[in-house]
Amino acid sequence: MANTLSKLNIYVNGTNLALFSSFKLGDPEVNNFTAGSGTGSVSQGFASGQYPYARSITMGLKVEF
Repeated sequence: MANTLSKLNIYVNGTNLALFSSFKLGDPEVNNFTAGSGTGSVSQGFASGQYPYARSITMGLKVEF
């Protein structure tokens, strides 16, 4: 009995792949102020050495016989 391929699904998903901004120091939404400190929403765009948000790419393959 020969197995035949009945379904093949390939997918790719990406997050934070591109940033379009005139801000010179990276991502303007990254800061080291936490919510509840009183300065969280006021300090957006203030960069003092924080890492930018990570880029992630997820790929998958689903095969059914």
